[in-house]
Amino acid sequence: MNVTGQATQMRAVGGQKIKEVALTADEQNLFATGMRFYDANGGNAVYKHIQPPVTVSVTLDGNGNPTTAAESRIAARSNGPTPYPMNAMDAVTTPALRAIAIQKTFSLDNMGLYWYMTENLRVNASSLTHAINITKLRTPFTVINQVSFPDESFFNVEWNWTIRDYSYIPGSARDAVGNVIPDAQKDVANAEQSVQNYVFPNNYVGMAAGDDMVRHLNDLGVRWNGPNRAPVYTNYRIGCSYTPSGAICQILFLTP
Repeated sequence: MNVTGQATQMRAVGGQKIKEVALTADEQNLFATGMRFYDANGGNAVYKHIQPPVTVSVTLDGNGNPTTAAESRIAARSNGPTPYPMNAMDAVTTPALRAIAIQKTFSLDNMGLYWYMTENLRVNASSLTHAINITKLRTPFTVINQVSFPDESFFNVEWNWTIRDYSYIPGSARDAVGNVIPDAQKDVANAEQSVQNYVFPNNYVGMAAGDDMVRHLNDLGVRWNGPNRAPVYTNYRIGCSYTPSGAICQILFLTP
């Protein structure tokens, strides 16, 4: 890559010619701002940050599915189900709630974009955004944030430099005990990953996470070998395997 704007030709081993293509002024600016972001980030192209837990109230409808915050307020006024704090499972199963959690996490006191970065990195990230919007070129630099919840479940989002917004990263969600939350049945088990295990300890957090996972797997349409209800007062795992007709799961008790 010739960042000085001069196009030259070099002869490589074997007689092939390699032509250096001159960068435009805008492209040179993008390269320069990208390198400043890289240096400010400690020589890393990926910036990662864990956000403080976000609290969003959620209630379940008659079918056991989470509702939006507005619907939760209506239910509360009508003496409906008691709202509970949103978790990562709600974010995966209900995109509207996921959008609310993202918006609430990153609008803290209206401090602007990249408020969670150090001042030097924030300035360089803003400059990089401006350069990308001018050139419309893709960039290898990535900003990833972890959206956390009170039960310690979470999902990750990536900053989209072009549209200036955060996008959910599929497959990044984890429940309160660390299990991957599948986005679709193909993420439970597939030809490339034929086996998946979800483990739940015998405590309150494990019981709640297990209830959510069993409900989610049912909603994804997996088949079950045996009961499809979460057990209580015991350690257990949900073992899932791939078949050509879809994932099949089984609840297995674990010894204390």
